[in-house]
Amino acid sequence: MLRIRQGRPEDAFALSELAFRSKASWGYSSAFMEACREELTYHETDFPSYYFALAEDPLLVGFYCLGFLTDTETQLHSLFVDPDYMGQGYGRALLNHARIQARVFGSRSILIVSDPHAVDFYKSQGAAVTLDIEMSK
Repeated sequence: MLRIRQGRPEDAFALSELAFRSKASWGYSSAFMEACREELTYHETDFPSYYFALAEDPLLVGFYCLGFLTDTETQLHSLFVDPDYMGQGYGRALLNHARIQARVFGSRSILIVSDPHAVDFYKSQGAAVTLDIEMSK
């Protein structure tokens, strides 16, 4: 039975490993994945600044991380599902939990910066896609 619980600092290593496996499942090159390693690594010191939630069934199957941009806007910093459990509703359950948790924190919106492979998932869950264009000087 699926249980979603708040993450703890001692979960950092397991979350890092899951995030790396999940991202790698999209077929990225080894060089690209190594370049992403730091971005996909969580530390015990991240926990006071972010809200982590883990899905267990009964083993860890996924997690998300929320960051706070303003008093009313939250960022979905990450949402990862173990590749062995993708397509079974865990991502949807985590995203729904994140929506509820963001409201509890007073947020009116959630900003999602997504891997291109996950865009269709977020769109299927009602997210609006916007284009962010980085402007050069």
